[in-house]
Amino acid sequence: MQTSTRDKITNCDVTTIEWQRVTCPTNGNIKVQWKGDNHHWVGLYVYNVGGLGTLAHRDAFGGGIQLISRGGTWFGCKRDEASENYWLCHGGGALLDDYPYDIKFVDTLGRQEIGYDVVWSFSGTLDTGVNF
Repeated sequence: MQTSTRDKITNCDVTTIEWQRVTCPTNGNIKVQWKGDNHHWVGLYVYNVGGLGTLAHRDAFGGGIQLISRGGTWFGCKRDEASENYWLCHGGGALLDDYPYDIKFVDTLGRQEIGYDVVWSFSGTLDTGVNF
């Protein structure tokens, strides 16, 4: 660290910090692991997100993940506020047995990726077929 920078920090002066987001290299697609296996409470662990590596916490449907049933019903997912380790999906009611579901991801820049016909049950781990 340069002496002038160290002096500013130790003297409580304002220090300008510059940073930039960089892409997160990943191999393969976004993966989803289900937490809970009933239609009233479905949580998703999401990992291997490429691009910036982060999904939006909020958008028009409430979060960076939406489940879309075969019949077109949308269920927004939001980060669990207590742990932030998983996404809670319920849309205000029970999810339907209207398989297959598409799964839509929105990153923090608003970019969208949709995995079509990837959810056939609310258990196990799945490869979504998409990534940023």
